[in-house]
Parts: sequence; C-alpha cells; structure tokens
Amino acid sequence: MLALAIASSLDADGQPIADHAFLSSLRADDLAQLSKNQRTQVLAEWQRMLELADRGLWTDAPNWQPDSKAIAMTGAPRYAEEPEKVDSHRPLPDEYVSEMGRRSLWLMRSLGPNLLAIGSAMATLWSTTSEQELSARTIRDKRRDGLSKLLSTHCWLDQDGREFDAPHFSLQLPKPVGFAISKNDSEVDGEVRWPPTGYRDVMALLGTVQMAHYFIVSLSTGARQSEALDLQRNCVVRSADGRHFADGKTYKLVQRHEGEWRDWQLPEAAVEAVAQQALLVEAAERIAFLKPPQTTAATLSSTGSHLWSQVSAASTSDATKPIGDINKMLLTYARTLGLSTEPGGQALRSHRFRKTLARLVALALTQAPKLLMDVFGHKSIEMTLYYILSDKSLRAEIETVSRELRVMRAKEVIERMVEADLASQGTGSIDLGGYGGLAAVSLHNAIEVHRNRLHRRGEKLGANNVDELAELFTLQGKAWEQVRRGVLCTKFPGEAGPCSKSKGRPEPSKCQSSCTHRLEEAFLREDVDGAIRDSLAAYEMAIAEEESLTAAHWAAQVRAHVPRFADLQAKWMLNETVQALVGNEQGKVTE
Repeated sequence: MLALAIASSLDADGQPIADHAFLSSLRADDLAQLSKNQRTQVLAEWQRMLELADRGLWTDAPNWQPDSKAIAMTGAPRYAEEPEKVDSHRPLPDEYVSEMGRRSLWLMRSLGPNLLAIGSAMATLWSTTSEQELSARTIRDKRRDGLSKLLSTHCWLDQDGREFDAPHFSLQLPKPVGFAISKNDSEVDGEVRWPPTGYRDVMALLGTVQMAHYFIVSLSTGARQSEALDLQRNCVVRSADGRHFADGKTYKLVQRHEGEWRDWQLPEAAVEAVAQQALLVEAAERIAFLKPPQTTAATLSSTGSHLWSQVSAASTSDATKPIGDINKMLLTYARTLGLSTEPGGQALRSHRFRKTLARLVALALTQAPKLLMDVFGHKSIEMTLYYILSDKSLRAEIETVSRELRVMRAKEVIERMVEADLASQGTGSIDLGGYGGLAAVSLHNAIEVHRNRLHRRGEKLGANNVDELAELFTLQGKAWEQVRRGVLCTKFPGEAGPCSKSKGRPEPSKCQSSCTHRLEEAFLREDVDGAIRDSLAAYEMAIAEEESLTAAHWAAQVRAHVPRFADLQAKWMLNETVQALVGNEQGKVTE
C-alpha cells in the first residue's frame, strides 16, 4: 500500500505532487497491478484502516469508492481474470516408490542402529564436557575432538552384522564449510564421501534416517501432513488380537476445534520406524548443540513429546523443536539419496504419499473404496471416490488391473479343478477343486469338454489353453464380480439372474445359494459346515420344544447351506433329519 501511494504521489518526472493526499488517494483500480495473493493481503489491511477511520482513530485511509459504470464503459476493456491452475496432488511413480522404499528400509535397519549408538556416546561426551567449568568455545572444541575420535574408530555394521565400508547407493553428506574444506575434499567432489567425520555429518545423517522413518510411516498410513506430524512418541498401541495401531488426532472433517482421536493400523515396518524414531529424536535432543547455549542443562534431556524434530545439518535448525515444513525436508531427503525432487513431473510433497496409497489400494483390491474410506477417515464414500476417479489415467489403470484380476482368478479356478481331476483319477469321484456353488459344476463341465476336445486332437491342456479358457469364462475380464467375501458371480453382463430378475449387474444383497452363477471359494467350506451343524441342532431343539415357526426358520437354513459344497452335501445327506428336510423340499419342487 505504501509503495502504491508513493508511486501515485509522484509526477512523470518523479517529483512530488503538491498537496497530494497520501493513502487516501488510493482507489480500487490501483490494486489491479498487484498479484492475486498481494491483493488479498492488501485488502485485509485496507479494510482495517477503513474501520479505524469510521471510529475516528485513523485519518489517512484509502478511498474505497468503486468506479462508476460510465468510467467502466468508456475506459479500457476489462477481462475476467483467468483462474489459477490447480496442481492437484498426483501419486508417486511405482519405480520411484520402489527405489525410495528400498533405500529407506536400509537406512532404518542398517544405518539407524549405528547412529543411535553414536548418538548415545555423543550424549555421554556432551554431559561430561558440560559439567566442566570451561568456556563455551573450549567445550565446543573438546566435543568436536572427542566426536572426531569416536567416528574414526566406529565399526559400521548392517542389519545382518556385516561390516560395510559405505552405503550401496548414493548418500550425500553435507559439503564441508569453513576451515573443514581441504584439498582432498575438492578432489572427490561429486563422489560419495564416507564415513562421516564431524558433527554436521552426524546431524545430517540423523535427519536422513528420520525422513526414512517418515516415508515408511506416511506411506503406510496415508495420514494427512498435519495428522502425521501430530503423532507423539508413545502413539503406538497394541490391540488384544496383536495388531498395532498409531493413535493420533485428526482436525479435518471434524466439528471439534481440538480435533478427534483416531487410529491407523500399522504394518511391522511402520511399527519399527516409529519405535526407532522415538529413540532418534530423544538422542538428537541431547546432542542438539555442539556449542552449549545459555541453558545447557535443558538440552541434555527430552524437551517434548513430538515424534518429528528439526534434525539436520543446517545451522538454523533446532533438534529440540518439532518440524515446521516437512515438504522442504522431503526435498532435501530426495537430493540426499540422489533421487529426483520432482518424480512424475511434480514436486515431492507429503500429500502425494496419501495419493500413492490410494492408488496402490485401488489397484490391488476390488472392494477398495470402502477400505480407503476407513483408512483415510473420510465421512462419505463420495469423497473417497473423488480421490480415485479424479485422475483419468488412474481410472483407466484401475479398470485394466480389475480386468486382469478377474482373469487371474478364473485361471486359478481352472488350474485347481484340473489338478483335482488328475489327483482323483481312478477313484470315480468328481472333485471340484474345493470350490462350491452351482457355478462350480458348470465350470467343471466346461473344463472337461475343453480337455476332451484337446485330447481328440492329441494335445494336452497347457498354459495357453488355460489363458484362453479364463478369457472365455470372464468375457475378457468383464465378468466375475465379487459380491461378498468368498462369493463370486460368474454372470455375464448381458445375462439375467435371480438377484436382478433381468439383465444387469449383480445385486449382492439378493445373492442366493440356489443361483447357477454363484461360485464359492474353498475357504468357506469350514464356515458352511459349522452353519449346517448349528442350524440342524437349533432345528432339532425347536422341534423338541414344539416351536413350529422357529423350526421352519432353521429348516430353511439347513436347506440353503447343504447344497453349497458337493462334498458337504454328500456328508450331511447321510443324516436322517437332513434327508427328511432336503427330500421334502425336493419333493415339493417336483410336485
């Protein structure tokens, strides 16, 4: 505002205009030469001055009178501003995630324990020197000399206990500064410098391992940046069934200003990362200053509960304070590992881990939207679908992978049924490979017809034939939808079924065990066997207590479960009660 006012108070020769009002001469048109962000900030201050002027507390306030329509019609043409292009977060490329993940795991499991041991020895050295009545400069020199000796004698061991001379990938240590620069350093410029020789090297490596921890945790949980940075050192909890969770607060999509507690399930690598990060940040706090500050005692113990701290070689960093800008540290991490800071043409930033997890889960699971909704803490499925469908390339990739998964599932069914037939030759029994449902019989018959056709031509069923059958059974991946856990609908898109009564997609809520398109996977056999046993026991109890309605209910359950698997049907049809129930029902159908 001052710059605009000064410019308007000068004439063409740069001389002050007599009797020129200062800020009060500014008009709305003067803001046109500013950027959008600058206008937003100036208008906020502009409005504050106007309010003060209305109260009689300010005399030189800008003029807020809008231009008249006449001026607008006769002046220069005006155009609507072009909206700013939104650079939406994109998933990280697969190769980039693989390479950074491989290096992050090595940093966590091999380099991390070495640095914790060095950090512990440094903390002891720091404590010893701080107790001596010496000047701050002398203490700094003693610490520097002691650390140099410590690093020169340290034996670097990987996670298997093998000694290594240097990391097996590019790991850039900070460039020496000041008197630390020597001729030898300039000769190896651009090469990997190892081992670390000073305080800046150790702090830089601690920061690198911290970012390896952050990469693993953030990619495992898909947490937002604020949620990940808000995690505390004691955030990991273990449930009764042995699973690990990270407890933290979320502030988005919640009504309470202080946030709400939620948890993220953690894989073993993420549990390991959080546990080691808690030790790392405590060690970094104890050795945060090479030269002791005014309050030395406060730096020798833990000063907070935050999980991520400002650990780096930068002189402006304070390892006792939490991280402010994680994206800047991620860029430094990528450069340190010799990886691109713009993978896929977009700058590396924390929210891209969330998008990457969304992509991986969407590609790997057919029921991904509901799972992602739970992982990301969304309040509606629409928000999760926006995450998945907003990227056209991701949408096409999901469709391709979904089709491939359907074909792969059909190939597995074919191979298991063929293996079961070969194993049961000579026994006279038909083995459906453990699969159930009426569709298993149809599929087995189709496989037998194809095998016999190949046999007449003197050929055997091979990998190419299995691929061909899988393509035919799934209509090139368009059919075979999973309607519930362990239950597949083999209906083609143009076929009708009892669930929909017409042509269309399967209706999972109306899936029936009597449907000829229903295929059940083998792992359901144990549950079905138990359901038949319990339903039969409940039926017999209801008959004994003369509860006809309850008995009819359990009888229907027995009739529904018995035909689901052929071997279970043969087993339970030996039971007289089951024979009576199923036989009566079949007799009614015949009549």
